[in-house]
Amino acid sequence: MRPSMGSVDDCFDNAMWESFFATLECELLNRRRFKTQVEAPHGGVRFHRGTVQLSPPPLGARLSIADQLRKESSSRDWFPQANTVYRNGVGPIVVGVSFIQEIGENGMAKNEVIERFAIQDLLARYAHAIDDLNPEEWARCFTPDGVFQLGSQALRGHAALRAYGEVHVREIRCRHMTGNFLYKIDGNKATGQASVLATLATPGGYKFFAQGRYVDQLVKQRGQWLIAHRRVDLDPLASDPEKIVGLSDPDVAPLFQPLIDAWARLGEKV
Repeated sequence: MRPSMGSVDDCFDNAMWESFFATLECELLNRRRFKTQVEAPHGGVRFHRGTVQLSPPPLGARLSIADQLRKESSSRDWFPQANTVYRNGVGPIVVGVSFIQEIGENGMAKNEVIERFAIQDLLARYAHAIDDLNPEEWARCFTPDGVFQLGSQALRGHAALRAYGEVHVREIRCRHMTGNFLYKIDGNKATGQASVLATLATPGGYKFFAQGRYVDQLVKQRGQWLIAHRRVDLDPLASDPEKIVGLSDPDVAPLFQPLIDAWARLGEKV
């Protein structure tokens, strides 16, 4: 038998199992009360069996999370287990026990879980398209008559959206970061919101130029979720709600102004 290389209470020579037991304690033992001593080991076994990883997609394939879930769910009587790891072609996304327990308690069907991941795929495509300088793909995240609203002005339809996107990719280089997704699905429609932060490359360095939320109305058409109406609510100053905060920074203002001008030119009153 080879002796341990570590000292007492030193986990670095056994990091894999230390990580597993830390996850077991945090995700299972601290979140559940077992009625009997006999029930506890069975819970641990179910948790252990639920810690699985899907095979990565073939080289060159870019399956979305929702696509992988559909593939898995159609192959057998399947339901996501605790700490199941799904690959999105780039890195893993972990679904924890608390999420799975919430699914069970709310009676959420596995199809609704799949639709939630599909909606997150839509929101990711939206951000990556405009950030990767692809206004055509960004416009296609909307329905043909989709609306993109900011304040009392809105862009309507693919032509206006595409024209605005072309100004966007010509004038600035930015990254949109979205999170805190909260959406309610009702058949082929969904409503909800997500938080957004946007950073901008300027001569003075990287700057935040937008902070707020997206308020969305989504529809599923021909098997794909699209944005029917998106309203952007930018966080205002408490002391001066009418002020455009994005124009306050002297490095941001000259880059941000062409977007405001394009919005006024291409948009309509709502």
